Amino acid sequence: MKRIIKLFLIITLAFTVTFTYVKADPEEDPGQVEQTLITSAPVVSVRGNNNNLILSWEAVENATSYVIERSTNAKKGFKKIATVTTTTYTDKKLNYGTTYYYKVTARGPQNKKTSSVVSKKVVPNKVTVTNLRPGSTQVKITWNKTSNSGYYIYRSTDGKKWTKIATIKKNKTTTYTDKKLKSNKKYYYQVQAYQTVKRKTYTGSRSAVMEVVTSPAAPNFKVSSAYVNGIWFTVKKVSGAVRYEVYYAASKKSAYTHLGDIEPADFANDYDYDNNQFKMILYVDKPYTQQYYKVRACSEVSCGSFTASNAQAQLEKNTIESARGEKKAVALEWQYTSGADGYEVWRSTSKNGKYTKVKTISGGGNVSYKDKGVKSAKTYYYKIRSYIKIGKKNYYSAYSAIRKVKTGKNVGIENAFEDAKILNKLYYPSKTGLISMLVEGYGYSQNDAKKGVEKAKINYKENALKTAKEWLEWDYIVSEDELRNDLMESGFTLAEANYAVSKVDANWEENLRSAIEEMITYRGVSRTWLITRYANDNTGYSENQVITVINALNIDFNEQAYIAAQRYMDGYYEWSSSTRISNVLDDEGFTEEEIQYAIVNCNIDWIGEAVKAYEEIEDQLLSRAAVEELMTNEDYLFTLEEIAGALERLNVNFNTIALEKANELVEHGTYSQTELSNALTELGFTTENITYVLENGEFDFDAMALTTARNLMYNSGYEFTRVQMRNTLESRNFTEANITYAIEGIGSYYWQESALKNAIEYVDHINKTEHRGLSRARSIETLAAQDYTTEEINYARENIGSTDEDFFGKQAILSATYKLDNYILSESELRQVLENSDLYQPNEVQYAINVGMFDFDGECVERVNETYIVPELNKTLDQVREELKNTYGFEDGNIDYAFAHTDINDYVINE
Repeated sequence: MKRIIKLFLIITLAFTVTFTYVKADPEEDPGQVEQTLITSAPVVSVRGNNNNLILSWEAVENATSYVIERSTNAKKGFKKIATVTTTTYTDKKLNYGTTYYYKVTARGPQNKKTSSVVSKKVVPNKVTVTNLRPGSTQVKITWNKTSNSGYYIYRSTDGKKWTKIATIKKNKTTTYTDKKLKSNKKYYYQVQAYQTVKRKTYTGSRSAVMEVVTSPAAPNFKVSSAYVNGIWFTVKKVSGAVRYEVYYAASKKSAYTHLGDIEPADFANDYDYDNNQFKMILYVDKPYTQQYYKVRACSEVSCGSFTASNAQAQLEKNTIESARGEKKAVALEWQYTSGADGYEVWRSTSKNGKYTKVKTISGGGNVSYKDKGVKSAKTYYYKIRSYIKIGKKNYYSAYSAIRKVKTGKNVGIENAFEDAKILNKLYYPSKTGLISMLVEGYGYSQNDAKKGVEKAKINYKENALKTAKEWLEWDYIVSEDELRNDLMESGFTLAEANYAVSKVDANWEENLRSAIEEMITYRGVSRTWLITRYANDNTGYSENQVITVINALNIDFNEQAYIAAQRYMDGYYEWSSSTRISNVLDDEGFTEEEIQYAIVNCNIDWIGEAVKAYEEIEDQLLSRAAVEELMTNEDYLFTLEEIAGALERLNVNFNTIALEKANELVEHGTYSQTELSNALTELGFTTENITYVLENGEFDFDAMALTTARNLMYNSGYEFTRVQMRNTLESRNFTEANITYAIEGIGSYYWQESALKNAIEYVDHINKTEHRGLSRARSIETLAAQDYTTEEINYARENIGSTDEDFFGKQAILSATYKLDNYILSESELRQVLENSDLYQPNEVQYAINVGMFDFDGECVERVNETYIVPELNKTLDQVREELKNTYGFEDGNIDYAFAHTDINDYVINE
């Protein structure tokens, strides 16, 4: 028994082993073992997060977990610190300044693989600078907060050599303002976090280098009174400024509002007296009220500090131009003061004594006064001031300079002497000019004026020199000869003019050279333009002199053409074509070679200019042909190449534009497919564009045909039949399907109404043209020929005349009248004709007989005269009566009337 059991166990074991072997045979289940193998090691990266290090790797196929090992030595001492099933691990609370080494082992069911060793040193976080905000003399730096002890701020002026400028000891502080910097200068900055551990400091990586240019300096700016309605506004140029922002406040405590900007080009206007400042008059509404302004200079990216100034507009200080003493009077004249309402004249008997107001003169234009309250042979002193009335209060200018004047006989010379001195200070004229001013302007005699001027002992050579200097200041291109001639024309002698010319310290050729140099620097000019500008009688230079200077300067006129092209592009046009600029340069005298150089080298994207121009007209939804026609005309002058480049750059799709245009057309009107195609063709769209439109547009030509039909019906004032509507729509090139849809879509009610209206119009037409009426039956006969259906004709028959119950009775009257006008009829004959021929109803005929008031007696008279008043009648009177009654249907009364009113008895025979 034991043997049997043992044998059974052996057989069972053999069977099990065999079965297992067969089950594991690769031929039966290939790849099972290979599918659980790890074939690659993790690729690990490590990054810092302050004193935490983060490891990460991609998932490894067949890995079930990952073992992280760490060491402070690259080759030994690795210890397991974690086992994870994720692909990241954060190692926390590490020591600053220590380098840590890591490796990660991927483990699976069959095997494992270990990564290469990676390492990282623990240092504070790298700071990110988020903003640099420049001012005129400072820069505010802002960065992201870290969890470290603090921050170091570094600055450089070249990006190479760095200086630590600040230590921030609180990590919550994330801004720093670097002050006392130079305006309009580039600076570089970095920020570095640091960590202090047990009195030892560790630093992280510095932030990325950030650069900034400080804002332009605060401008030298001021305002000062100019006159009663204006103040002088002056701003000095600031290096690096591209604009100057101007702000205004109504009072010292009011908020400032932005008035506008001053551009650098504005410094070259008429008020640029010293070529380094902008000066203009600001007009104000309220004189003697403080005006508050502030200005700051701005670069392309930032604005500097404000400079504030305030002033009030007030009356200017006046000048007494003439004080002429007479025997017992003093004649005063002074300058006109802009905005003045009047003047006050003050007098004293001593220069520093007490002054008494002797006269208030109303009217700003009254600038003279004769003081008759003086004694003869005395000396008086005068001063004046102007005033303006604002509300109920007068506001005054400062007093003028004091004028001394004598009264009595023979004081003209003395007074002329005083006036001459004043005029000489104001104008530094020539001797003849000064005498002329005293005589013609102030009424002195020629003798007094001449002797007064001689007594003044004026140095006219110096006057000539001052005049010359002033002229040269304003127009330094004047030549030596021209200056001399101008001085002599102003009354100076040849000697005085020569003195001025010799002392004026002018290098005439250099003057011309400087003028040309500034011109070619400022605006860009051609050789022809320079010669025309400077070689003329106004400047006094000859063409050869100008050409000599031009040649000496060795001007690059190619570059001048370039400058001119840039000037026109920057200052005059929002966009321009190369041809347009070429024409401008040609007008200014540049050669073809110079123009071509400018066009090629002036750094203008001509296709970009064409893009700008096209963007102005793209809303017009033009075809390519229309775009080319428009943009090549005299208003644009782009070349086809520039236009093509612009369209390509903008990726203009004329298929979609054609579709937009088609939608626009359809929005404002109705079109058949053919009409729409023709309209697009007339607008220059191609067959390809139109095909795209028809294939992609959602145009309901059936609906447009219906709309067209309805518009015709309701707006034309004409009643259409189906045939007429069909013909009309066919003339508009609608398809048969469109037309059928429209006619069916109109609705039966319209066609019924159309039939009715056509019937009414037909009746009205017959009434007016043939002066006869139509019965109900006759009025609708025309409808059958007009393609109306039986239903529509019946509708017309039932409703015609529905607004007037006697309508066809009245028509019967018209028909009866027409018949009686053309035929001789008795009442019975008329009834028969109206009923049988004209198809009137008996009641309508009866209405006509009753209302028409027809003269059947007269009809009978006509019948007798026409039929029986003939020779050889051979009928008795009774026979005539019988015929009138039986053949023609007249009544006995009609016959009796006819016999009584005709000569029938003369034609009948006796019985």
